[in-house]
Amino acid sequence: MRIITAQAHIETQPEATLPSQLPLDELTRYHPVRSLFTVKVLDVGNLSVTLSLKWRHPNPGSGNVLGGALGCIVDHAARLAAQPVLGQCELVESELRSHRAIPGNTLLVTARIIDAHADCATFHCDVHALENKRYVWVADSQGTLSIAAE
Repeated sequence: MRIITAQAHIETQPEATLPSQLPLDELTRYHPVRSLFTVKVLDVGNLSVTLSLKWRHPNPGSGNVLGGALGCIVDHAARLAAQPVLGQCELVESELRSHRAIPGNTLLVTARIIDAHADCATFHCDVHALENKRYVWVADSQGTLSIAAE
């Protein structure tokens, strides 16, 4: 048995190991979700984000029209949640379940990172819609994000 009494010295290079992070508003500015919705970040937690999205078009039509935008919404929320661990990343696979047509034009979206590794992370996302002054659950998604290829 060997007993080590001195502390080990570990060399780190933060600029090489930490993911590049951009401010959340800058990530929103360049994401396609911005052309469909006005996006407001309500809360940023430990590997989670909550967004309020308001449809930009005066008459979104049926809930199915908004439903077509769900993939874009999930992509954006998941990327924002993964920013602290992956930096700039991309959605590589996801499963999206729509539970009902989307009423109204205001959404509340929460994405959280379930598990993270050096180059990928798994996420879960819930989407709620404002209906009669309360939010109802309309969709959820889970999937995998990977560090963006340069």
